[in-house]
Amino acid sequence: MNKGKISVEYIKKQRDLYDKVAETYDEGDFFWHYARKRKLAFLMTGLKREFSDLKGKLIIDIGCGTGEYMVPFVRDNTTVCGIDFSINMLRTVRRNARVCTSSQ
Repeated sequence: MNKGKISVEYIKKQRDLYDKVAETYDEGDFFWHYARKRKLAFLMTGLKREFSDLKGKLIIDIGCGTGEYMVPFVRDNTTVCGIDFSINMLRTVRRNARVCTSSQ
């Protein structure tokens, strides 16, 4: 690999890895969940402070993974578009969004 450049093969390997782990990606151990929840809470506090009224706006989450950062916005009825190179991660996002909206 050339220094500073990412090859197409590397990207494909990463995509394949995320496709394999998509179903269980959110099932990490206690520390994993604790750290992610703290990071998410910090992020959401900052975003809501900076952008107090997001209703009617479009948020684009690039590299959305399983959608953990998207779900709080979906709960607030904000329009969110997730982009990811792993089709299985996107399938998980769709499932998480359906669960999120049906439980409101």
